[in-house]
Amino acid sequence: MRLSALFLGIFTAFTVFNAAAFEVQTKKGAVEIKETPKKAAVLDVGVLDNLAALEVEAAATPDKLRPDFVASAHKNAKTFGSMREIDFAKIANVEPDLIIVSGRSAQNFDEAAKIAQTIDLSIEGDSFDATLNRLATLGKIFGKEDKATEITAHINKLFDETKTAAQGKTGKALIILANDGKLSLFGKESRLGWIEKLGFELIDKEADKTADGKPARNHGGTKSIDAEFIKNADADWIFVVDRAKAIGQKDASSAEDTLAKAGIAETKAAKNNRLIYLSPAEIYIDFGGIIALEHTLNELKEAFSK
Repeated sequence: MRLSALFLGIFTAFTVFNAAAFEVQTKKGAVEIKETPKKAAVLDVGVLDNLAALEVEAAATPDKLRPDFVASAHKNAKTFGSMREIDFAKIANVEPDLIIVSGRSAQNFDEAAKIAQTIDLSIEGDSFDATLNRLATLGKIFGKEDKATEITAHINKLFDETKTAAQGKTGKALIILANDGKLSLFGKESRLGWIEKLGFELIDKEADKTADGKPARNHGGTKSIDAEFIKNADADWIFVVDRAKAIGQKDASSAEDTLAKAGIAETKAAKNNRLIYLSPAEIYIDFGGIIALEHTLNELKEAFSK
């Protein structure tokens, strides 16, 4: 059974079983949790994805959640505005005993900490192992350690199946983010760097520099590229993520149009039917979500099995 089917049933109220204090590792170091939380306010989609897999419903979330399975898993939660415009008064009204921030929402740590104990579960770079570690942490926090262990075994098995499906079909791979006419690259140290572990040679490039000599910051830690880079890469496989589609930007240029203008049809990957468009919301928005990771693995496994 896929993890995305777990939340189709009715969530029940979460009961506190663990009254003893325990310690978990966070982005800010070790943190003591006094007891299993009854009501958690969660400011991150990837964390909400993990909670859905663990069958724990948050008490408060941002509104207009993507992907849809995350929204449906937390449909009874109170909302506190968008990720960009958080209404902390609404979070306070829920009276949470734990607030979880991560990634984009980590900048709100200090403000959230004025309301309740707050932890930062941000992850960086290669998201495969980090997602499994985050799942284990959440399993400990919410008394779902056995469930987390079961899910981890399922994901590792799926990874092995995907790697087996890729045997004899690997080679050089590009992972491209298309963003309304612009192109950038997920490299070896990016959130999708783990794809190299499936047996691919992941094509990377040096990060562009800003005027002060620091690496330029692009969407999702990507590095800017152009049509010439794609042509010269001569990749055996090209995986594409459409940012505009991920965020629901309907008036933006599609990834297909952007890549068509870049001459993608002339690449080895396209000619051999190895140009794969991955479900974008799972990668771009649901970063560090275990259900999203499962979804991406299944897409890759299917592509390699053809």
